[in-house]
Amino acid sequence: MISSQNFDGHSWQFGKGPIHLDGRRALAYARIRHTTNTADSDISRTERQQRVLQALMHQIVTPSSIFHLPSLGRAVAKPLATDLSANELLGMGWIKFRAGRTLECHLGGTPLVLGGQDVLQ
Repeated sequence: MISSQNFDGHSWQFGKGPIHLDGRRALAYARIRHTTNTADSDISRTERQQRVLQALMHQIVTPSSIFHLPSLGRAVAKPLATDLSANELLGMGWIKFRAGRTLECHLGGTPLVLGGQDVLQ
């Protein structure tokens, strides 16, 4: 279980295993920095962020979402600081979807805190 100390004015709890999150809970899950787990770090926060992005990607490419792609593209692009248009972002997503698989690389090493910074040694 992940319990945050405080994020967005609330304490959050997320159970182990698959969970379904609405947008607000997904944001909290991805962004919380301080949890009750002493082994948690910026690295584990990055892993949570990647899990949220993967779940969003899988949700967006469902057959029922195909009809809503233009509005989804605008909603995704709106809070981003980018010079890409919604159509260009959707085009990149389509390329990713058609690729079928993604090569993921994971850094090795031991997570440590040195001088208040999370590092991999």
